[in-house]
Amino acid sequence: MSECFEWRGNLNNKGYGTKRMRKFGGLMLTHRLAYAWANGMWGSNGPEIPEGMKVLHTCDNPACCNPEHLELGTQTDNMRDCSSKRRFYNQRKTHCRRGHSLESAYITPSGSRDCRQCAKDRHERFRARRKQEAVNAVHK
Repeated sequence: MSECFEWRGNLNNKGYGTKRMRKFGGLMLTHRLAYAWANGMWGSNGPEIPEGMKVLHTCDNPACCNPEHLELGTQTDNMRDCSSKRRFYNQRKTHCRRGHSLESAYITPSGSRDCRQCAKDRHERFRARRKQEAVNAVHK
């Protein structure tokens, strides 16, 4: 793969290049401009990228404007790519906040990961509390 063409102008808080183009409605992302220009998707109103489509970076460099590193895809494609490359913040975690290894983590019904040891500890605290409540109820 060829090298990235990094945008040297303004970057937004996520690292994507931005260019103010009042003629086309204000602030635009430079990788979308580069893709549209290189692929003949430039019209009188600026870039004409189909609705619902995203311009995705194959190089994982948000500041890159090299058209060879850009492709069209859906948000689902983008999330699949992000997941397969382990770029989600929680995917990179190796230990829970209490220091237990997440190698034995499990997926909760809501879809998040949970530490098995922390879940076991929570369950034991819950059972101890219920047992204490039962003892207290008998002694009243």
